[in-house]
Amino acid sequence: MRKFRFSLQAPLDHARHVEEQLESALAQLQRRLTIERDKLVNFVRRRTDQQLSLARECAGTLDLEQVRRRQRHIDALGEAVEHQKLAVAAAEQAVSRKREELVATMKRRKTFERLRDRRAAEHRSEMERIEQKFSDEIAVSRHAPAAVRSSAAPSLRSTGRGARNGVTMDVR
Repeated sequence: MRKFRFSLQAPLDHARHVEEQLESALAQLQRRLTIERDKLVNFVRRRTDQQLSLARECAGTLDLEQVRRRQRHIDALGEAVEHQKLAVAAAEQAVSRKREELVATMKRRKTFERLRDRRAAEHRSEMERIEQKFSDEIAVSRHAPAAVRSSAAPSLRSTGRGARNGVTMDVR
C-alpha cells in the first residue's frame, strides 16, 4: 500500500509555524496590556490618595504653599492617568489586531488540515478499492476453474443423421 503524502504539507507546516509565532506575540502583547492597566490603576489610586490627603489637610490649618504643591502633584497625576489611558488603549488595539491576525492564520491552517484529512480519506478509500479488486481477482482465479468444471453441461454427442463417417463429436 502506498503511503499517503500530502502535497500541501509545506504550506501547512508554515501556517502552523506562523500561528505559533503569533500566539507568542499575542501573549507578549497581553502581558504588556496587563502591565499598562496595572500602571493606570496605580496612577488613579495615587491621585485619589493625594486628593483625600489634601482634603484632610484643608480641614485643619492651611499652608497655601503646601496646598499648591499638592494640587500641582494631583494635576500631574491626572495627566499621567490620561497618558496611561492612551497607553492602555494602544495596547488593547495591538492585542486586538494580533488576535485577528492569529484567528485568520488559524482558519488558514484548519483549511489546510481539512483538505489534508479529506485527501487522506480519499487515499485510504482508493487503497481499499485497489486491495479489494486484487482480492477479488485472486478469489476468481482460484475458484474459476472449479466453477467452470462443475457448471459445464454433460457432453453432447452428435451421432446419427449429422454424423459423417461414424465420427462422434464431443462438445463441451
